Amino acid sequence: MKKHLLCACLTGIGFLTASHAALAEPLADRLERPANQSPLADRKLFTDLAVADGNSIGVGAEGVVLTLPAEGGMHQGDVPVDLLLTAVDFANASLGWAVGHDGAILVTNDGGRRWQKQIDGTRIGELMLSAAEDAVRVLEDATAATPDDEDLALRLENALFRLDDIQASLEYGPALPLMDVEFVDDRTGFAVGAFGMALVTRDGGQSWQFIPGLENPDSFHLNAVISPAQGVVLIAGENGLLFRSSDNGQSWDAPQEVGTDSLYNFVAGPKGELLAMGFGGSLHLSQNHGVTWTPLDTGTSDTLFGGTALSNGGMLLAQRGGLLYTENFEQFRVWPAPGRSIWMDVVEPSAGQLILAGQAGIKTLSLEEIMGGLQ
Repeated sequence: MKKHLLCACLTGIGFLTASHAALAEPLADRLERPANQSPLADRKLFTDLAVADGNSIGVGAEGVVLTLPAEGGMHQGDVPVDLLLTAVDFANASLGWAVGHDGAILVTNDGGRRWQKQIDGTRIGELMLSAAEDAVRVLEDATAATPDDEDLALRLENALFRLDDIQASLEYGPALPLMDVEFVDDRTGFAVGAFGMALVTRDGGQSWQFIPGLENPDSFHLNAVISPAQGVVLIAGENGLLFRSSDNGQSWDAPQEVGTDSLYNFVAGPKGELLAMGFGGSLHLSQNHGVTWTPLDTGTSDTLFGGTALSNGGMLLAQRGGLLYTENFEQFRVWPAPGRSIWMDVVEPSAGQLILAGQAGIKTLSLEEIMGGLQ
């Protein structure tokens, strides 16, 4: 998860805000209705890809999860929800998680064949409400002790607004989407989403808690999370907002502003580099695990959604209209997709073999074919 033209579809923010009450009942139903098995599942909208032990796993519309084994073929997983899945991550060959609309978090223990729901937006709403109530109580006590502190008064006002928003949203059911998920190991994982939703688990998803300590008073949407190095966790979102932890999410540094455009994803480079990407072709490079960032000139205004490091030392980034290729972060070339399709992610499960996911479904290409079509 975690996206301009697709943003309204993937986050559902504008749509859900306008039609929240009307959609409450059908959205709730989707949390209880299993995804349909379809021979045309690979043609649906796909939003994210993961690689586990050479197998590629894609997630997307209507609860579809497809596994493409290293030896070829594909099979659709059994999924207990019929809603848009926005992100997937695997801790090892068998254990993985997917997240999506209505706050759904799913887990698989067999490489993606069968999935179970760990939590959904109903419980997440309760966690958000509890965290918001705790924040208000703490700030009320602090304000009472120092009534002339204008900063505290403003923070309390923001906390009360957030509490009101959460209370109002709970009346309409579990409608808000999670946009991304990242597991550091088979126990510790993070999930982020709309209106500042940020969750952590320390027990493999048996229980989830709302992450305290993120300074996000405007409740900006959080679109991406990654752990690029031991103990380091990064969260990115709207308006270039970026949070960094160096102790596995136990505490968080003051938020950074990495540009002004919304950030949608992180991609790790072949030599330890880290890219943060997003709206309008914005791309930022960090060579110290997110401590500092340098803006890059991609030469494109097409929004960037995902990508991968390649076996040839280069990188491919998925975007509206095709793929963006670079070998040195200074020069970028475009592979134009037929029909200007929107691609959300690309992986290289084995050297020279690429799998793309996006608006047109799942597509397999060779790296040689991409390199030959670069402009």
